[in-house]
Amino acid sequence: MRRAGLSLLIALGILFACYLVFLRVEVGQWLLAPEVYPAGQWSVGSLYHAQNVVIPENPQVRLAGWWIAGYSPQRTVLLLHGRRGNITRENEQILRLRHLGSNLLLVDYRGYGRSTGQASLAGMFQDGEAAYQYLRRTRKIPAAKIVIQGDGLGSAVAMHLAARHPHVGGLVLESPFPSLRAWANSFMPLAGWMLPAHPSIAGDIQRYPGPKLILYGDNDRNTPAAMAAAVYQSAAQPKWQHIVAGGAQAHLTIDAGNDYDRWMSHFYLAAKLAPQPPTIAPGLQVLTIARH
Repeated sequence: MRRAGLSLLIALGILFACYLVFLRVEVGQWLLAPEVYPAGQWSVGSLYHAQNVVIPENPQVRLAGWWIAGYSPQRTVLLLHGRRGNITRENEQILRLRHLGSNLLLVDYRGYGRSTGQASLAGMFQDGEAAYQYLRRTRKIPAAKIVIQGDGLGSAVAMHLAARHPHVGGLVLESPFPSLRAWANSFMPLAGWMLPAHPSIAGDIQRYPGPKLILYGDNDRNTPAAMAAAVYQSAAQPKWQHIVAGGAQAHLTIDAGNDYDRWMSHFYLAAKLAPQPPTIAPGLQVLTIARH
């Protein structure tokens, strides 16, 4: 009887070990799903007259991306995409942010798009830092004129960057989550514990004192609304949040429609990243001239 019990324990141990090995492989697939060139819609770049940029991070890693000039630019957005695809998936955001007067820098993480190297979670955070330094050192853009914007897993990179560089002009997060492990656990129990230890992302946003805008949908299976709401609650003022009814991270910008433009415009004004509208002195009338 004791021998049968011992055999059962050994069998359960083997099954559990196989489950952990399975998780280690699967977690990597969930979190990092890069599309390597030529996969993707690379013709998008020509629509916006994108300038190809290369950021040599180290001898093994060269990051590739796009610099896109905005209409009458008033700020520069470092746009950090999510875990899937590459920069060519950001067409909707490029269209809207460019028309709102933003220069854009989009960079593929190592192992994504045209960037060299092996995709890795730790590498994403290093690549975000390299992209920021490119704006500061090569483009000579003041920190106060830079908005760091992250989408999905890119929001984790964005929060980490903002905590390291608290003088940036603003932080925009789409479908964020408070910890990498909690996010992975929402896919499969114990999955998050297979990830390398990383400081709380919610702790990162607490260390950024500047203006913050948080957008998320209430119908997101990958990033439940409660997780994004927890990030908002952790953030200090000034902060704003908008919830997209029926929205999900994969197509949040499309789900939001024209509200996206309105929310972003209000944020830029509040963050003093856009010209303030002229004020009219009390009692002064505005004369409207009709043209025939």
